[in-house]
Amino acid sequence: MDTVAFTTELSANWDAGTDDESGIARYWYAIGTSPGSGLGASDMKPWTDNGQATAMISVGLTLAQNATYYVSVKSENGVGLQSSTTSSNGQLVLPPSAVDTSSPVITGVTARNIAVTSATVSWVTDEPATTLVEYGPTASYGSRTTENVLLVTGHNASLAGLSANSVYHYRVISRDPAGNQGVSGDYSFTTLRSSAPVLEISKNVHAYPNPFVTGSKPVKFRLAGMAKGEVGIYTVSGRLVRKLTGGEEIEWDGRNEAGEKTNRGIYIYKITSNDGDVVTGRLVLTK
Repeated sequence: MDTVAFTTELSANWDAGTDDESGIARYWYAIGTSPGSGLGASDMKPWTDNGQATAMISVGLTLAQNATYYVSVKSENGVGLQSSTTSSNGQLVLPPSAVDTSSPVITGVTARNIAVTSATVSWVTDEPATTLVEYGPTASYGSRTTENVLLVTGHNASLAGLSANSVYHYRVISRDPAGNQGVSGDYSFTTLRSSAPVLEISKNVHAYPNPFVTGSKPVKFRLAGMAKGEVGIYTVSGRLVRKLTGGEEIEWDGRNEAGEKTNRGIYIYKITSNDGDVVTGRLVLTK
């Protein structure tokens, strides 16, 4: 017995008949609530001419749920003689599936494999669902993983590019096939400290590195407590090479106002903070 999920239509197909003398002119079908004791019941749809097609679909029916319906078929040859009737083994009309409105239930949220710049977040859902993590330095997050649309109950998401020795907040999100979304509460973890030594630069150092090699990392200029300032870089003869503005630290890439690399030698820098503090010094530029 077949099953159908529609209450307004039925379909069927059958093998083609043969008649060596006059051929098959047409097929007839009917629909009933019983096989019809070999004659074919037609209480749902009377006998209908289907031409020479060996498949039919009947629409606009009023079928009852949990009821079985039978399609009966007979053929007619070229001189109008009809064959015996053949009935299907029935089609059961199933009730419509319940609409899924429940979000996945999320449990077991944990951060593991925590390293200096990475971590893995894991959780479990009570039904197959997608995998997504939102994360960031606060409960406002700001970053998210790419959603994995593979439907699973055991979830793992990798976080990369994190800062060392930093607190990260995160929450997990899973969607089921019906689009219902489950969202966890807020969790947090702290990344590991970097094994590399952190070199503290004295506040009395106003330009570093010094000497400076062109093409390497930029020179940084600063004054203690400076929130905003300006740096002027001059030749020893007093000609302006470059003027820069910025915040707590101002960077110079070794190029002049025209964007050209400056020659190696000794240069004078002048740092002026927004508070009016001024400091000058010498910077050695090497190749």
